Amino acid sequence: MQTGPGTSAPELTRWDLFASVGGRPEGIALTRLAHLLRIAKESTLFRPLEALVDDKLIVRDGDRYSLASNKRAQALNLALSFALAYELDYNAYFEQPMIDFLKKVFGFDYFTSADVPTELIRPEVLARLIHNDLLLVYSFRPLIGKLIQNPFLDGLCEFLGIRRNRALFRKKIRLETVIQEKLMASQSGGKAQAANARKLLGASTLSPMGWGLGPIPQIIKASVVPENTGLFDPESSKCYSRAWERMRKRVDEKRRLSVDLVREYHSVAMASTKIGGDFRDHQVQVRNNPHFKTAPPRQVESLLHELMQDASTWKPANTVEVLYLAAFLYNEFLYIHPFEDGNSRTARILLGHILREHHVPFEEIPKSYEVRFLQATKGYRKRNQADADLVDLLREIYIFHLNRGELEAARRLAG
Repeated sequence: MQTGPGTSAPELTRWDLFASVGGRPEGIALTRLAHLLRIAKESTLFRPLEALVDDKLIVRDGDRYSLASNKRAQALNLALSFALAYELDYNAYFEQPMIDFLKKVFGFDYFTSADVPTELIRPEVLARLIHNDLLLVYSFRPLIGKLIQNPFLDGLCEFLGIRRNRALFRKKIRLETVIQEKLMASQSGGKAQAANARKLLGASTLSPMGWGLGPIPQIIKASVVPENTGLFDPESSKCYSRAWERMRKRVDEKRRLSVDLVREYHSVAMASTKIGGDFRDHQVQVRNNPHFKTAPPRQVESLLHELMQDASTWKPANTVEVLYLAAFLYNEFLYIHPFEDGNSRTARILLGHILREHHVPFEEIPKSYEVRFLQATKGYRKRNQADADLVDLLREIYIFHLNRGELEAARRLAG
């Protein structure tokens, strides 16, 4: 099993075997499974597969294995599917030091070193969570942080039976204050935060390399991708990446937001469809949220012109104002919902345009924030609450990127 940089060659684990079966909606035959995993003797897989059957994680029908339908198996599949998609070494999260740490901090709005026994605050545990974009650090000394809510940790902890911790009467973290403190520290050289990060994590764990999928999970991902188009859509991803490249080019050309630019971004992002750049002519409903109301089709073009005109004249005085305006732009665009499909992707690109234009040092939403981002945008019943929560989320993501800068400074200090 691979547990971190510099370890010996990994062996096939029961979690690898589960991921190989669970990631295939139609299941897989034993002979084919052995071939894909490059196992010389398929008989060596029978006993570990039957152990997964006995644990009610997979089911066997003749020589064919498939995912079990119970909640525990579904939770584990959710976690490992996310890990494969975003290249997290899921095996390391089943090791006892990681499990012990998660038991102490999972579910807290934030945790401090006072919440975790000293012996559980291990550099390799913290470093893996940070490098996998699963831990946000408000302060390295004293240690104050929070686990980032996402399908991997949610599914993993549900499978392991780890309940959410609840902290009553805990003072809320003021994100504006955290941002100001981190910016002030970076403007003065950032050496104190870098030194604290280096002391907490240790020089050997500061490298961002080596925390992803090991060789066997890489083989599993390569074999699962073609069979699970619900999780992976390579052509759509290519179009989306090209739209981001187009946005960066237009911002560098100092193009302000306009209706024509919105249509251009949508056309590139939806190039694999026949609706690129075309406004919708009928009422649409946001998937999985009947409470989300979209603008009537006859108002789409006028409302979009008004929004783009406002956005092109914005002159925010500081980063906090940029984040407020970005949140408003995103949610207002989703309300207008100008296109039949691809509105969320286009809204992300518009968000990136505003942030890049105003020199906020992030564009895309980190993978670990995807679920909360959806909840704070098209997952709400009431728009006013969505705007407020999205601003808080963007502040948190800004801190996330400031963390990256602190770690880079710590690596330079270690060198």
